[in-house]
Amino acid sequence: MKLLRLNALSPNFQLPQTAVTIGNFDGVHLGHQAMIAQLKKIAAAQGLKTLVM
Repeated sequence: MKLLRLNALSPNFQLPQTAVTIGNFDGVHLGHQAMIAQLKKIAAAQGLKTLVM
């Protein structure tokens, strides 16, 4: 896992093409695991990085 600190004020900030899921991941239970697996599948098919926020 890689931790990114996003600073929208940074003039040089660039994020590679990325598939993103945003949620309240208060513990990675089976539902969250299924969602993340689907995100990874879609991202891999399109050559994207993944980001869970």
